[in-house]
Amino acid sequence: MSKHKKKKINLRNLAKVATAQRKNEYLRKIRKVLDVIECGHLLKLIDMRELEIIYQFRCKAIQIVVAENDFMPGRKLKWIRRLVAAMLKRYEVKLMADKGSVDLDTFFTAGATLIVYYRMLDAEDYKNAALVKKTLEPFYEYRLHIKEAYEHLIQITKTASLMLSDMTKRMFWASIDLNLANKDMGIGYHVIWHSVVPERIHVTIKGENHLAYRLGLPEFKIGPKWVSVDAKANNLPVEGDAHEMDVYIQEHALRRLFERNDCISRETIMLELIRAFENPVMNYHADTGMVFIDFNLYKIKTGYLLASISNKRLIIRTFLFITYIETPEGDLLRKNTGLKKSDIEFLELDKLSTFMTAEIYENKQIKHIFVEAGCRSLYKLYNILKEKNITISKHPNTSLIEDYLGIDLAKEYLEEEDEEEETETETETEEVDEEEDIAADAGDEGKPDDEEEEDTSTLGIWKKSNVSTKIMLLLFGVPIIIIAVCIGLGKLIARSIKRMRNG
Repeated sequence: MSKHKKKKINLRNLAKVATAQRKNEYLRKIRKVLDVIECGHLLKLIDMRELEIIYQFRCKAIQIVVAENDFMPGRKLKWIRRLVAAMLKRYEVKLMADKGSVDLDTFFTAGATLIVYYRMLDAEDYKNAALVKKTLEPFYEYRLHIKEAYEHLIQITKTASLMLSDMTKRMFWASIDLNLANKDMGIGYHVIWHSVVPERIHVTIKGENHLAYRLGLPEFKIGPKWVSVDAKANNLPVEGDAHEMDVYIQEHALRRLFERNDCISRETIMLELIRAFENPVMNYHADTGMVFIDFNLYKIKTGYLLASISNKRLIIRTFLFITYIETPEGDLLRKNTGLKKSDIEFLELDKLSTFMTAEIYENKQIKHIFVEAGCRSLYKLYNILKEKNITISKHPNTSLIEDYLGIDLAKEYLEEEDEEEETETETETEEVDEEEDIAADAGDEGKPDDEEEEDTSTLGIWKKSNVSTKIMLLLFGVPIIIIAVCIGLGKLIARSIKRMRNG
């Protein structure tokens, strides 16, 4: 039985095929840029030798590298490369004022290549060189595309820095450099990643030792920007002449920030945490030594950073949601409703997502109670998130919340009905009085002397009603009254049980 020998794979041919595929893909991008600026016909004017030169001097795709003598875990490096590649496909840049746009990846490769080629091209280089250069001149002179693309790239690195950085472990930031490619010719942008381990200190709180980390934010090209506050300007007690107070944060405080503002991205929360110290609103309580610092999301307050002073440093110990006990709003809410800390946690009224739902926002009775407690800002934030298309899939138990808040919807409904009936009765009485005054002025002509006054009292109506009407009143009126009384008694018993449990 003859055996068939396996054919040897020709690696040289495979390499040639791969190179040809890369070249065709690159020329496809060139054609795409030319079509957008309505110069697609130029490819027919450029001979094959020139196309080969364009490919050899092409601008390479953006490379993600780690700075020399720096460190980034391999898993994070792979993740950041995938993230940047995806974002380069997502963002677009306008090629000319009256023309279309292409994605950043296409611009930094094919678009930038045409800009470099224009500068290299001389009118005498080949037959159609002068015409090609003249046609490309408006695209080259526009210049705004380079600025816009570079700004997009910086923003991508800033976003990636926030997503990569962990204040308790390592912070990352990027710089951008235009480098010659190591292989072949051509140039390309390198996004270079740097890192630093934040300073950490030990602080003693209530006799226990805790770790705190220096608060800062990684910034493009320059590295972390560490946060400090002017103690004198913020009425904080300070010893000596030094007014600047470095800010540190405990891991517990970071965890609470993310848990309580649970429908907001981690990156947004970190940005807002730094902004809280740009123009800080601080209240120092001398009796407890605690500092309350307003924390905002999109300029809307959602709670307080609770801090204390230790060794001339401001230590952020935790985050208190605006409804939480110990905040001014939380204390007022407890005073108005009797809610305790355990009630707030059980009903999840200490989480932003609960208030960012339509069920809570559209419930007028619940809204009234929280607005009266000073939490109107939460309802403003609902509209802001709605405009930003941030949707919440959560569905809080509004009935349970109503019971805990002591809202008697049936009673309020009946009171509203009674108020409407009283208003109508007063209006009718005023109309009757006016008619009687007119009749009196006319010499009582509107009422005969021998006519008896109509009895409009309840007893009078009962006397004048026929048998069938009386039966209907008994059948339907009495059960309704009994049901209303039972509802009232049930609510009264429920409140009494609740008070006994809380008491």
